[in-house]
Amino acid sequence: MASLFCQSVILLCVLKRVGCLDCGGFSTLSAEERGQIIFPGADRGYIVWSVYTDDKWHVIAEFGNVTAYGNDRYQGRLRISSQGSLIINDLRIRDTGRYRADIRDDDMLCSSLFNFKVQRKISLQDIKINYVMTNREPCHINVFCTVHGIKAVVSWNISHGEGTVAQLPFPSWHTFLYFDEYKGISGSVLNVSRVNPELTYSCTAKTRFCTASRSVTPWEYCQQGKISSENININYLITDEEACSVNVFCTVYGIPVPVSWNVTHGVGAVNQLTFPHIEYGTSFNEENKNIYGAVLKVLNADPELTYSCTAATATNATSISVRPWEYCQQGGTLRDRSYTIENTIRLALAVCILLSGSLLSYCHINTELN
Repeated sequence: MASLFCQSVILLCVLKRVGCLDCGGFSTLSAEERGQIIFPGADRGYIVWSVYTDDKWHVIAEFGNVTAYGNDRYQGRLRISSQGSLIINDLRIRDTGRYRADIRDDDMLCSSLFNFKVQRKISLQDIKINYVMTNREPCHINVFCTVHGIKAVVSWNISHGEGTVAQLPFPSWHTFLYFDEYKGISGSVLNVSRVNPELTYSCTAKTRFCTASRSVTPWEYCQQGKISSENININYLITDEEACSVNVFCTVYGIPVPVSWNVTHGVGAVNQLTFPHIEYGTSFNEENKNIYGAVLKVLNADPELTYSCTAATATNATSISVRPWEYCQQGGTLRDRSYTIENTIRLALAVCILLSGSLLSYCHINTELN
């Protein structure tokens, strides 16, 4: 019994000695896609390299030579150094896995295991930019810079102009609103108060092997979707000339925005009709699809009252003021601020009648001459 114990101790010591000299136990290695990895070899004995795939170990190199399986799997990208190191060039994602080095020396066997991961090369397409506007005027904004599926250190800095950089922890509570899942996402949140139109920020994503950056100008986000007075159209329809009752149409073409009326001068009530209104639709039925607006109904227009139509987007609000009483003084039916639709139609009809009369006269004179 004592003899067996002694033999076990001797064997353990031998294995420990071999392991210290030639074996590395268990190691975790990583390298970048399209790069190179060198698995360390042994300074003595013979070494056999294997990869674990399809639920079993496959020998890919032994005694300094690459096996047929190794050639087939790695397609000429695999070689063995004079010290027995395993070298894989032009790494692919599928090269990720477990590798084993079996070192044979003086009839003893020692193994080193490697858990190897090929890290995908980061590119501009991997960096995603999103933003949330927290205040419209002045413009305050949070800009999210994220990298999906790649462990990276993400940070912001100013690439053009002078200012300070305020970063929020990631993930922040805003993240849950804009990303279905945040596991496996690396990122950083840029917090910008009172956005400066002159500042450009750069988001940099850095791994052990490479760096990629994308630049943004938050001011451009503040300007997106802004509406101006040129986008607002005012038309009116007098429903009762004697009592001066007017329907005033405030419309915005092509921009989905809420539109509303209010009194800006004087004291009075605001009565809004549903939009699109039947009378507005009758006159503009070809373009009703992308029209957003509100209809102000005014009965017995007060010459002292001024109304304001406001269209508001996520970034700004614009208003136009009108006095319905002035429309009653102009008379007519459905009118635009700059021209009268009916007068245009009358002018076109007059031109047609004139041309028709001229043509008939010409034909009559020509007939008489013949």
